[in-house]
Amino acid sequence: MRFAPILSLLPLVISLPSLDAALLKTTFITKKSGNFPQTESNSVVGGLAGLIAPIQTSLTALSARYEVFKRTLELPIVLFDLKILKAYTDDLIDAVTAKVVPESARLLGLGNGIIDTAFDDVIAVYKGS
Repeated sequence: MRFAPILSLLPLVISLPSLDAALLKTTFITKKSGNFPQTESNSVVGGLAGLIAPIQTSLTALSARYEVFKRTLELPIVLFDLKILKAYTDDLIDAVTAKVVPESARLLGLGNGIIDTAFDDVIAVYKGS
């Protein structure tokens, strides 16, 4: 079946605009909110920390799909989306960092480093480097 690889990518293509919008909306709301006290800072950072492994897993899975995207000539689109998603994720983490207590901000910095590495790894695959 010639179209099976293309059809398997449909959920990804459909979900990206929603994910982008959610990140932008969350960043906007965070920037407009007040600073978080210790308890809320811990909750927010804990919630974000729980997303690190799923993000890494998703990006690793996307790396594994490189050949499919290459065959369907969608490689530049995926690479562009990855760069945008990384930028939006960085903006969200920066916005949250500005609102949490200093102890929590340090943890966000560590988490951001892990996520940035995962993004950089998959972006390198899609750049062909």
